[in-house]
Amino acid sequence: MRSNLLSYYRHINYRKCKFAYFHQEAQPLAESVTSWLDDCHISIHYDHIVVLGGVIGRNVEQISVGLGKLIGDIGNDPFFSRLTHPNLSVQRAMILLRKCAVPRMGYLLRVTPPAAIADLASKFDHKLFNTIKVLLDMEGESEENIIKLKQALKPLRHGGFGLTSAVHTSPIAYLSSVASAAAVPVFSEFASAQSQLPNDCPLYQHLSQCIQMITHDTPSSRNLLPRNAASFFTHFTSAQTSTLQHDLNTRAADNQFNKALDEAVQNNNLIELARLLCTSSPHASDWKEAIPTNKDTTLTNTQYQIAARLNLGIPMRSQCPDCHGCHVKNALKNDPYHYLSCPAHRRREITFRHNLVLQVVHRYINYVGGVAVKEPHDLHDADGRRPDLQLILRDLHALCDVRISHPLCPTHVSSAATQPLAVAMLGERIKTNKYKSTAEQHEAKFIPFVMESTGGIGPESAKLLDQIILASRDHNTLWPHEVVSQELRGAVAVAVQKGNAMTMIAGRNLAIGRAAACPAA
Repeated sequence: MRSNLLSYYRHINYRKCKFAYFHQEAQPLAESVTSWLDDCHISIHYDHIVVLGGVIGRNVEQISVGLGKLIGDIGNDPFFSRLTHPNLSVQRAMILLRKCAVPRMGYLLRVTPPAAIADLASKFDHKLFNTIKVLLDMEGESEENIIKLKQALKPLRHGGFGLTSAVHTSPIAYLSSVASAAAVPVFSEFASAQSQLPNDCPLYQHLSQCIQMITHDTPSSRNLLPRNAASFFTHFTSAQTSTLQHDLNTRAADNQFNKALDEAVQNNNLIELARLLCTSSPHASDWKEAIPTNKDTTLTNTQYQIAARLNLGIPMRSQCPDCHGCHVKNALKNDPYHYLSCPAHRRREITFRHNLVLQVVHRYINYVGGVAVKEPHDLHDADGRRPDLQLILRDLHALCDVRISHPLCPTHVSSAATQPLAVAMLGERIKTNKYKSTAEQHEAKFIPFVMESTGGIGPESAKLLDQIILASRDHNTLWPHEVVSQELRGAVAVAVQKGNAMTMIAGRNLAIGRAAACPAA
């Protein structure tokens, strides 16, 4: 053994070496071998061993034991406990969960069979979910609300928070990893129809389990996978593997989302259907991806928690069923976020939200070398209508007016349940009809800047934001193009959520104040 090793290496540091032998029960090592290994201080591993950050073992049970020793008690992992430290904001903690905690499991899921990592993956998901509950102040919520909270484990594009489940990802990750290694010489002998993977080897069992689990949960994935584990390496000699995991995850997530939509339709639940469509509309997740590097992209803990509740369809705690602003009975019982469309708040917090968005757009246009004037006078020859902005940006001369609609209110919920951004596009048509003639008188273009309170951005609004980002690149402004591109959409989205939170807090405080005044009277 020593001569064989020295034929490959000039010098061997035996103290850094380990020896794995998983056949001790069937074929014990000779005493001469164990004595030599002991003399060289090389440890012998009969059950499992850590190799390149993963665990290999003589069977599934031993791999699971090795993972337990490698990872330790995930329930007491200091990473998760530090995320809930009061000095770390909820916004930053949720970003760290998505960017660090979930990818942390990614490598192990790719190199470990699902059966071996099932227990660890389940514990990870449990700890992840409990951390989300603490951060979003959802502890002690009803079972119905806890079920709604599980949407946080969905992708951002489906209204979740991008905190994907390790249990659900496991079979896709492992199968995709093996597929990406199909060209490795050790698997080449199984790449022909005459010499397929034998059904008595552990890898066959692992791959069979993966194929069965994936196709059961996502039938539409069948055309991406081989018919069985025996033809696995034959199938993936020609099939595309670089995007396999992404494609399988996408189909699995789409399948789950479509099931949720179908369930809402079957139950005739317009509010839930509208919420699912609105929170998965283009740019609805921008506030979740905003990096809190400045005041424009930073949410307080309370603001973030209220935004999360609205996103997930979970009412705020301890709400009075009646609205003390517009005096409608059971207004909040029928619409938990009634304050966002309440007439009593329209000239106060709702207008404040509008002005927050207007300020961000106005400021960034001027940052990137454009010129923008708020509420210009005397633009229309017949009346005193005034759009929110008059702007010149690159070769664009435009008038712009901001509108933020609440798509889940009784007035809009039917439209919102038809397609994503239905309410935003309706708002664009209303604003265009009002200001198009004014813009034409000045040979300008009219741009309706319409957003939904759930975060969605109308098509015309998205085009204006793209123009601002392009201007930062073309004008070589003081703010680098990359910074403007990263922060602009986040700043606009955060402004909406700040306004939402202010409105909800004001409505609740009014109700509490009125309730306290009644006994005193």
